[in-house]
Amino acid sequence: GTSEETVAAYKKYSTLTGKTDILVHDAPGFAVNRFFIPWYVEAIRIFEEGIANIPTIDKAAMDAFGIGMGPFKLINVTGVPIALHSSASLGNSLGPVYAPPEKLREQAASGALWPLDGEIQEDKLRSVADRLMAVVFYVASSMLQEGISDVADTDLGAKVGLRWRNGPFEMMNRVGIEKAYSMVEVFLKGYPAVPMPDTLKKQKEKGEPWDIRFVRYNRDGEVGRVLISRPDAMNALNSTVVKQLDEAFARARSDPETKAIILESAGKAFVAGADIKFFIDCIKEDRLEDNYAFTAFGQEVLNRIDDSKKPVIAKMDGLALGGGLELALATDVIVATPKAVMGFPETGIGIYPGLGGTQRTSRFIGKELAKYLIFTGRQISAEEALEIGLVDFVFPPEEIDEKILSLVREGRLTSNKGKGGREMSPEWKKLKELFRDEYIGAWLNAEYIHDEDPLKVKTAKMIASKAPVALKMTNTIIDEGYEKPLKEGIKEELAHNKEIFSTKDALTGLTSIGREPHFEGK
Repeated sequence: GTSEETVAAYKKYSTLTGKTDILVHDAPGFAVNRFFIPWYVEAIRIFEEGIANIPTIDKAAMDAFGIGMGPFKLINVTGVPIALHSSASLGNSLGPVYAPPEKLREQAASGALWPLDGEIQEDKLRSVADRLMAVVFYVASSMLQEGISDVADTDLGAKVGLRWRNGPFEMMNRVGIEKAYSMVEVFLKGYPAVPMPDTLKKQKEKGEPWDIRFVRYNRDGEVGRVLISRPDAMNALNSTVVKQLDEAFARARSDPETKAIILESAGKAFVAGADIKFFIDCIKEDRLEDNYAFTAFGQEVLNRIDDSKKPVIAKMDGLALGGGLELALATDVIVATPKAVMGFPETGIGIYPGLGGTQRTSRFIGKELAKYLIFTGRQISAEEALEIGLVDFVFPPEEIDEKILSLVREGRLTSNKGKGGREMSPEWKKLKELFRDEYIGAWLNAEYIHDEDPLKVKTAKMIASKAPVALKMTNTIIDEGYEKPLKEGIKEELAHNKEIFSTKDALTGLTSIGREPHFEGK
């Protein structure tokens, strides 16, 4: 019975307070506790039945769910009486799967914590993990059947709320739907009166993995909204996200009621780049063709966004790095909040921007500042980006939605990117001058590292920490692509894809996230 206005107000509240929201019906345990409580209840039952000891159960849970504390240690931290109260409450509402085992009642009555010491029984780890996953699979499927929460939000609750490595539906996809069904079937033998959820039964009959939507489209009046919701991974782009992004925009473009499209993201990042692990796996497994195909498809998707006859507005609130900034640059108008931070970190990890970043950036702010930003990897604020013409508007977080809608209503959706009209600070003017063609060789050869000009020295040091091959390739791609039509220039990026990812520096940089890489120029 909650009104749409109330839901919208709370979504805005969660955004302004830096929280990640999920939409859940009013129900016992809502979404996260609905599967979290029976998860630890089942752990206690396994111990109560003498199947495994506490250290083994905790270890099995930590390994299977990718967490730092098993259920018994976690209950010790949060309180045994709270665990009992929560379980009893859900048990009264939902039945025996959720009800507290006698061992939990005894432990709460004793006032003691669970004893965590003991030898791990290695031969029991697999069976314990399977049983813990089975109860989660059962509950998540039941929630879906009851309409409590959808697949994506349930998984998001697990990953953001509980810090699980994967959500219930992702885990089912990983083990396979057939096996997941069998695990739940075995689990339910302990509860003869409890039926198999129809949702899981139908999914098994289809023989397909769950469709987990990281990108969603919905219409809000005359405005279509494309939302990237993968906040646990900073909305990083992978093949699934890019494919769903393409599908969502196709829906938006074909929706006759939609006059303009807003691209936005959940969580604290707009899009913090591409999924680095995919790149590393492609290099190590000699699958550069797969990486090439991913990049080529990504370029196609961004080109289709760029070509949209309906205006597209990027709502940037948080980090927009690498592929995230490239995605935003493919839209017609970028509207940011002061919390937005953007940059191209690629040369610092041995590669170059590959989704149009070298080409769109150079056309919007000129070759000089494009080379400066990509060579240095410097992250700039929304206000700086506005100053140099990389974004179009900057509004306070609490006003940005209404301001975007006003732009749509007033028809002010012509981009200012690349058109100048702003007065740049003396520093930006100087940097634009310093990165003219005649000075590029000196920057690439670190000739300014001991200059008398502090700005030159600071900039030279930033560039010196980047991968030499990636820097030179970036320079070539920008120069060669700049004189061509945009899409031909973007093809220049793709033409060097296998070359850059086959360098030793690429593997060094990609595997050194979080620490200073040592590039050899190979």
